[in-house]
Amino acid sequence: MSAFIVLGTITTNLVANIIPPTYVLNAWFNLSERKSLIIVALLASLSFPWLLVQDSSSTGLTLFIKTYSAFLGPMTAIILNEYYVKRRKRVDVADLYNNQKVKASIQPIIALFVGAALALMGVNLSWPIGFVTSWLVLWLLGYDKRRIQE
Repeated sequence: MSAFIVLGTITTNLVANIIPPTYVLNAWFNLSERKSLIIVALLASLSFPWLLVQDSSSTGLTLFIKTYSAFLGPMTAIILNEYYVKRRKRVDVADLYNNQKVKASIQPIIALFVGAALALMGVNLSWPIGFVTSWLVLWLLGYDKRRIQE
């Protein structure tokens, strides 16, 4: 029974945590899959993830999770604002792959860092603080007013 649990854990983590960054390195830097996989494996080993789950470092793991969620709240606010408010639930899938139509905007980046900074001050409520703050920053910067043309 425990062999199946170990096998399930290994295969799930392989697909979810190793293959995507390997493909990213492969695409961005035109590396072979083998070289990309070796780089990902080295970076994963150098991050010492096994130290985060030890009893002596449980406070470190807690701090890491809270800090991580301080960025997830603002990112969620930005994505939902973009989809529901700015695009009004209309997405042209072909345009997502058209390099000529990519328009970067500074407002979401500002909202991300302002939301994360305020969320880190109230670490126990980092996700909701970051979410609300980023949404308000987007609204104050007028990001919602510039809607995507249909």
